[in-house]
Amino acid sequence: MQWNCKRCDFELVEVRKDTIAEIIESLKPNFLSLSKSWKSHKSEWIKVCPRCDSYTLGMEMEQGFPIRTKSGDRTTIHNLDFVKAHKHHDNREEILKSEKCGCFYCLEIFSPDKIFEWHGEDENGIEQIAMCPECGIDSVIGSASGYPIERNFLSKMHDFWMGPYEGFKARRASPVN
Repeated sequence: MQWNCKRCDFELVEVRKDTIAEIIESLKPNFLSLSKSWKSHKSEWIKVCPRCDSYTLGMEMEQGFPIRTKSGDRTTIHNLDFVKAHKHHDNREEILKSEKCGCFYCLEIFSPDKIFEWHGEDENGIEQIAMCPECGIDSVIGSASGYPIERNFLSKMHDFWMGPYEGFKARRASPVN
């Protein structure tokens, strides 16, 4: 059974038919990954891409619509690890307390003492967002966040937040530091 989006190759989630009908009724969205024949599927669960249809699944709402992951976990888009981890990219104290950091743009893993550039001042004038020492992009999270600083996880974050990028295939296959 196909578990990757035909549009972007991201891992799909499942949504109940009645939830899809509710989403269509309330938001009137343009589903990008929903099969046109979804109503005639025998299963009550329909596969949808959380990347292509993040808005449709409630990304910008306080409470997202219920989904089921490939492993069978029931959750919402807000509670997917690669979505929750993004909230940790603007926490200077947490990044500096980390044993290691990773960039979910270039997928490099490094020590927090390699970070020399920050931006995004808080109310005290302290810059909170680390710039990656390898690529200069503000997509750094640290191990103190509780999320794995490994290429596979960073790659999943990259694909969700930045979109798939062909140039990173070689790095994804590289061994973890």
